[in-house]
Amino acid sequence: MLLLLQFAMSNHKILNFSRRLFAGLLFTGLAVAETQDPMQPRGGVFDPYAFEEPAPWKEGETLIPPFPKEENLIEVPMDPKSYRCLLDLESLSLGADQVTRYSAVIVSKSGARSVFFEALRCDNGEYKTFAYGSNNTFQKVREPNWKRAADAAGSVGQFRLVLRGTLCDDIRRPLSPQEMQDRLRHPR
Repeated sequence: MLLLLQFAMSNHKILNFSRRLFAGLLFTGLAVAETQDPMQPRGGVFDPYAFEEPAPWKEGETLIPPFPKEENLIEVPMDPKSYRCLLDLESLSLGADQVTRYSAVIVSKSGARSVFFEALRCDNGEYKTFAYGSNNTFQKVREPNWKRAADAAGSVGQFRLVLRGTLCDDIRRPLSPQEMQDRLRHPR
């Protein structure tokens, strides 16, 4: 022990230098670690709890298309077959607002026809009727409102639920117009 004490005293200068070197390296290491933290983005501090709220959904403009022509209609498979639902392929569109727009022709067993131009939101299952067809022309709805397709599921309104399954994917995102047409031409 005495030998160790003598060594320490004789090497006091080396020991002080070592302490200062260690402190300097420690300080430099902390400074470098602070500026080069991989969890911090450049120019800012990383906050794992930060969440950016998405912009609120905003509906895009809707233009009423031409009245459906017979040669552009394709039948949507319905079950049970209490009526037929035909979609106008020319009117199928997907807006930047992620809303699918279409013209639908509903044909009863007696042959009576009801024509609608509507929009469907795949994410929440709402629809909006913009126009009704009569005399080969559309009549605009004065104040169209979003409604739940499930609430209109009785009798004739059932087609909207079927359309949601046809025009949307399995996780309720809208299909592209080409995918919609392919699905209508080749039902699952």
